[in-house]
Amino acid sequence: MIRARHLILLAMLALAAACARYPLGMSEEEWLRLTPQQQHEARLADAELRRAQAAQRAREAEAAALAERNRLIDLYQRAGYGDILWCEIAPAPGSDRQYFDPDGVTLVSGESRRVGVSGSRFAFSDTGVWVTLDRFGAVELCEEDAFDDEPGFPCDRLSMGLSAFRDDRSMVIDSVDPLRGGRLTCRPYRGGPGWTGIPAHLR
Repeated sequence: MIRARHLILLAMLALAAACARYPLGMSEEEWLRLTPQQQHEARLADAELRRAQAAQRAREAEAAALAERNRLIDLYQRAGYGDILWCEIAPAPGSDRQYFDPDGVTLVSGESRRVGVSGSRFAFSDTGVWVTLDRFGAVELCEEDAFDDEPGFPCDRLSMGLSAFRDDRSMVIDSVDPLRGGRLTCRPYRGGPGWTGIPAHLR
């Protein structure tokens, strides 16, 4: 056992050495040829480069988020009858340990939304699920971890079909924790007083 632990420690040290990174993408040989003053300047330049790269990533993420918001607003405003649903999730019967926040969500065909789940089971974590409405009128409810392409995180699917504008549809949630045993209900959303075609979560 001691020998095995020793070998593991050596392997970890070797891996750490192999992963050593020098500023500005320098090799070890290039780094060691620098004077201490040059090394200090290289570290400062590397830190500035990292800040600039982080700022660029933030700008790109903001632009992508704005483009997605505009895409969804366009979908809502061009939606035909039955293209927008209102979906609610009720906890399992007799359960007071979990609830959906908010109680319901609007979805337009082509939209995927993360919705938080709260309750005493999750008092120390922020967990959520994803709700998606595809162009065929099927609603998919997935655990957040399913979006990491990890196996073992199935989704539940509720097919609304072309009759979505006529019927409410419900499904008992079998696969998705932390909502297992609850009920997903979706119905056509017909707007209401003051409906502008832009739901609150996109304003």
